[in-house]
Amino acid sequence: GKVSLIICNGAYSYRMADVIKKLGLGLITFTVEEGKEVDLDALEGIMTMHKANITNVGIVHCETSTGMFNPVAEVGKLARRVVPNATVFIDAMSSFGAVPLDVDACCDVVVTSANKCFQSVPGFSIVLARKDLIAASKGRSPSYTLDVAKQAEGLDKSGQFNNTPPVHSLMAFNTAMIEHEQEGGTIQRGNRYKSIAHYVADQMEALGFKLFLDRSLPSFGYIITAYHSPAHPNWNFEKFYTMLNERGFVIYPGKASKADTFRIGSLGDITLQDAEALMVEIKASLLIMGVDLRK
Repeated sequence: GKVSLIICNGAYSYRMADVIKKLGLGLITFTVEEGKEVDLDALEGIMTMHKANITNVGIVHCETSTGMFNPVAEVGKLARRVVPNATVFIDAMSSFGAVPLDVDACCDVVVTSANKCFQSVPGFSIVLARKDLIAASKGRSPSYTLDVAKQAEGLDKSGQFNNTPPVHSLMAFNTAMIEHEQEGGTIQRGNRYKSIAHYVADQMEALGFKLFLDRSLPSFGYIITAYHSPAHPNWNFEKFYTMLNERGFVIYPGKASKADTFRIGSLGDITLQDAEALMVEIKASLLIMGVDLRK
């Protein structure tokens, strides 16, 4: 029967697969160990083996559970060569707006959010899709509120949402888009995030922390960065997290399934000066905890 092929290498790609399971649809997963590169040759083999049945190919652009950038352009190109009739779907929730993405070249559908790299508030999703796909999906949605074709039809006819719109989110997003343009668009916003991510990584490595991903590879992202929790006897993430929180900084617990990690984000309305202030508090917190990883 017909199946969707999902490249799974983190919590959010597994969530994509879970949605397909929940809908009772056919599913094949190409599973990659978290933090490892996607083997395009092996992926091509799976596509070739099931090419008669694959109708959709799904991949997460920025897998925030690890911070990895997945090779969406290469996967899209591969899918269009091996399974040309399949729809290529990209989850760009945490990348769109700060990481370049040639939508026409590598996918048919991309979904993102009003918050994340647009630095607005959550409240609605943004779907970029080929018009013929939206038209073909009319009347086929298993959800009333998530019926993209019906919503697109309503917006085209009246400019209105079919249901009560998230007015506060829309107003905030309008301002966020103005700020995004003023900053210089996707490239300049991405450059700011990148400078923060690399500064913090430099400082953390100097303190003895180990990065979860290989920094020399293009898959090393700059939206959020994962670090291995150290094996030091005095290390306690909950205490570390609480101390930073009390000093005005919130970091992220780990979300890798088979590694003990924690994460530090680089996105949002933050500056290099904020990152410098964070490192001051990290050093102070480690000193209080009695954690010195350089010995």
